[in-house]
Amino acid sequence: MTTVSQPSRPLLRAFTLIELLTVIAIIGILAAITIPTVSGVRNSAKKTKTRIQFTQWSAGIRTFKQVYGFYPRFEVTGGKHKVNGSLAYNGATLADEDYRFRELLSGKGAKSIIGGFEFASAEKDSSSARQNLKRQTFVTFDISEVVSTTGADSGDPDLKADGALKDAFGNVDIVVLVDRNNDGFINDNDLATGVSLFPPVIARGGNGTLTSAMVKARIDASDPKKNGVRSDVIFYSPGKGSGNSPAAEISTTEAVWSW
Repeated sequence: MTTVSQPSRPLLRAFTLIELLTVIAIIGILAAITIPTVSGVRNSAKKTKTRIQFTQWSAGIRTFKQVYGFYPRFEVTGGKHKVNGSLAYNGATLADEDYRFRELLSGKGAKSIIGGFEFASAEKDSSSARQNLKRQTFVTFDISEVVSTTGADSGDPDLKADGALKDAFGNVDIVVLVDRNNDGFINDNDLATGVSLFPPVIARGGNGTLTSAMVKARIDASDPKKNGVRSDVIFYSPGKGSGNSPAAEISTTEAVWSW
């Protein structure tokens, strides 16, 4: 009787516990390196987008001055030097005068009504305080710059004020300053009557505050001899924030500055 030998099967070798733990550790190290890098890239991209916004808005303000011979005044009661007037970082509703920045530079009504939009601020036809008398468009605001509680932002609990302007981080607390005394610099001397400190700003969701003192330090450092920024228009916003409450201070590196 002939015996047929069966081919031997290769011996399967399993991973040892040490090898598995080594692989897991390597994956953890790679994740620790990659995730902050990706987050940093996104943050940098949003900062760049916000600076582009500020550049476009600044250009509109400069053109306004060329046309009318003076810088537009955006100050409203309780919201001096703010793009959205008196609106708080977590505000749900814009007061009529809070539309002033947008209406003044766009030359169009910004308050939503049935069938369209109407002027809400002092830029309405019946107001003697109108500044953009020619209804000229100095800035065309993109829909991505405007909060929509029925559109893209409808599911976002931090964006509540329909029609407010926002930066790339979703912040609505944004400051604008212009060279009121025409000396070529922006500093304390350009603050509105009754304002003694640079306005602080709070990040979206209450994730920290960029304090008045930090803003002043940044502005003063731009030109130590003049204690100011060599510009005619500047903006700043809190960026992504760096805390989990308004009491936390945002570092100047996290904030977004137009200069």
